[in-house]
Amino acid sequence: MEQHNPGNSEITPLKKSSKIYFFIIALATLLATNIYYVVEYKSLGKKVEFLSSEKHQLQTEVDRIEAELDKIIQNNPSISNALMDNQTEARAQIANLRYRLSTGEVTDREIKVARFEVQNLRYLVDDYTTNIENLKSENAKLSSEKKTLEETVHSTNKKVNKLTGENEVLIGKVETASGLKLSGISINAIQLRSRDREKVETRAKRIDVLRIDFDIVENSLAKKGTHEVFLRIMDPNGNLLSDGKSTFSANGRNMQYTFKTSINFSNDGKKYSIDWKPEEESSFQKGIYTVVLYADNFTMGRGEVALK
Repeated sequence: MEQHNPGNSEITPLKKSSKIYFFIIALATLLATNIYYVVEYKSLGKKVEFLSSEKHQLQTEVDRIEAELDKIIQNNPSISNALMDNQTEARAQIANLRYRLSTGEVTDREIKVARFEVQNLRYLVDDYTTNIENLKSENAKLSSEKKTLEETVHSTNKKVNKLTGENEVLIGKVETASGLKLSGISINAIQLRSRDREKVETRAKRIDVLRIDFDIVENSLAKKGTHEVFLRIMDPNGNLLSDGKSTFSANGRNMQYTFKTSINFSNDGKKYSIDWKPEEESSFQKGIYTVVLYADNFTMGRGEVALK
């Protein structure tokens, strides 16, 4: 008679169920893992693409900033030392940043740092540009003020020159008006005799001196006191009687004179007298002698005397 064991018939189906369950779990785990890696791969691809785009944008911005610096330097060859230091610093940062962007892969953190540095670089260049514009504005203002000042100086110089000319004319008129002028003149040939006796003579061979008597027009503008008087005496042949060396200035030119003396002008109608004797005795000739008097750089007057 056969005997049945109920425990053995139950164990076999249970083992088969456990294997199927384990297989399902393993398959689910593998599927989840694959899904995770697919998602991660896609995320990583997007991240790499994003970083590459950021890197390209940063490089483009760096190129633009450097181009701006080149333009600034080209348009402003003469800039201050402080601004030169700024642009040197900016170019050093550009070179460093360009090198870092061109080497290998750039991490997200490095992209953030680079973006921050580019922003600072932009601020630096903007500040540099602002300083240049301020300098241009100041230079334009100074140039305008200089032009205005030059125009003022030119206008003032014209006025000064005009006033100077008018003043010179006025001075000339005053000097002319203040000069001594003869109101009358008388020239006589004198023969000197013994015992201080004198005689008016007309015969040339008997004459010793020429006496010039004159009076001066009253003039309140004329300076009272001592005035130098110069005489130019021409013989009948028109020759100036002079030593050929002694000169004076009158009427704007230098001239030789025959004789020089001084008078004391008091503006009171006083009469004056000057005696002139040639260095050589009996040197008078027949004919007309002309005498011209000068004082204060102007002609006072003239007179003549005829000798026989």
